[in-house]
Amino acid sequence: MSGPLNAAQDVAVVDRIGYRVEFALPDAGRRPAGSERWASRKETMRLITSRGLTDGTDFDLVRMGPGLPLPSRNLLIGRLTEAATREAGGAVRAPPHPNPPLV
Repeated sequence: MSGPLNAAQDVAVVDRIGYRVEFALPDAGRRPAGSERWASRKETMRLITSRGLTDGTDFDLVRMGPGLPLPSRNLLIGRLTEAATREAGGAVRAPPHPNPPLV
């Protein structure tokens, strides 16, 4: 997952948050693989869990909102296990390793 950073010399804060999800393949109902627009955290969580992934086990989407200061280094917005990374079509370590708990 990528995250925002503040590359300016001044203080920057979050104004609003939107999430966009893309999966490697369409779901079992052959619906598009992910969100077609920016979505709320609640909608994003629903979309991810609809693919059989479990919050806190397969992924962790950090809670953040308006007013959150942006650091000059990457801000973690979430974490994915190997199973979630495969579902998202990302690169996975070979050979696979067991995932430690996210929380």
